[in-house]
Parts: sequence; C-alpha cells; structure tokens
Amino acid sequence: MVDYRLIFVIFIINYFTITEADSSISIYPLQNVQAGSTVSIRWTLDGTQNSPFELGVTNTKTSADTILDNDVDLTKESEPWMVSVVGGSYKLFLRNLDNPADTCYSTVFAVSTQNAQSPNTVQSEETSTTTNIKPTIIAVIVIAAVIIIIVMIGKFWMEVVWIMELIFQIKLNVV
Repeated sequence: MVDYRLIFVIFIINYFTITEADSSISIYPLQNVQAGSTVSIRWTLDGTQNSPFELGVTNTKTSADTILDNDVDLTKESEPWMVSVVGGSYKLFLRNLDNPADTCYSTVFAVSTQNAQSPNTVQSEETSTTTNIKPTIIAVIVIAAVIIIIVMIGKFWMEVVWIMELIFQIKLNVV
C-alpha cells in the first residue's frame, strides 16, 4: 500500500514553495543613453514582491556594480535615473537582497559621453529575458517528484516481496 501521508506532505511543501515563487521580473532595455541625461528605467512585475530588491547597473567590461536604489518598490515598475556613469557598456539589474542569486539583468546598452545624439532616451518595447524570483522551485518540484517515485516503487516492491513470500510459504506447505 502506498503511504499517502508522505505524498500529501510533499505536495503541501510544494504548494507553499510554488505560491511563494509565483513572481517574475522583466527589465526593459535602454537605448541611446548619454551620461548626464535622465532616463526612465522600466520593468514589469508579474506577481508580488516578497523580498527587498536593489536596482543597479553593471559595467560589462569591469563587472563593477553601481547601486542606484537599495530599496526598490517593484510595484512602481519604473524609476528615473540621472545617468552618472562614464561612457561604456552596461546592464541594468534588479537584485533580491534576501537571495542575491535571484538577479534579473537587462540586455547590454551603451552609455555615450558625446552630445551628438539627442539627450532624450528612447525606450525599446522589447523586454530583456525574464528571470524568476525564486528559481529554486524547479529543483524542489524535481526532488519532490523523485521522492514520490522512489516511495511508490519502494512500496510496490515491498508488496511484490510480500506476495512472493506468501507464495513460497504456500509451496512449502503443499510439498
């Protein structure tokens, strides 16, 4: 017989993990950014914000991070930024402060120090790749599925062994 209590406990754990992780963030990439100009950083949040986040920019050449806001309200879905970095290639990021591995990056954009381009920043409607806030959910589901399969196989083989022992005992009594 399968022990359904164990399976029930595993599903309860998965339920709370899934409901906690039911959020994702996408950052809209920036284009034509000039040092000294003010741009609007935009993102989307599907779900709820359960942890504190920081907004920043990473220099792709040096990997140096510049924190723009260390307590971002993700529900605002935008924030102005006075571009204070020097020219170069950068990526925006939103980092979960409770779990820094949960970081969403934008695509790479260039910051120019020349005034040849218009100071107004054009926003692209294409979003960067979406990153789950809690990527560990996949691992939890896989582990739970493996445990369920192992328990079911183990219970099945215990039943088979019990039946084989019963048949062996009947054969001994007949002979």
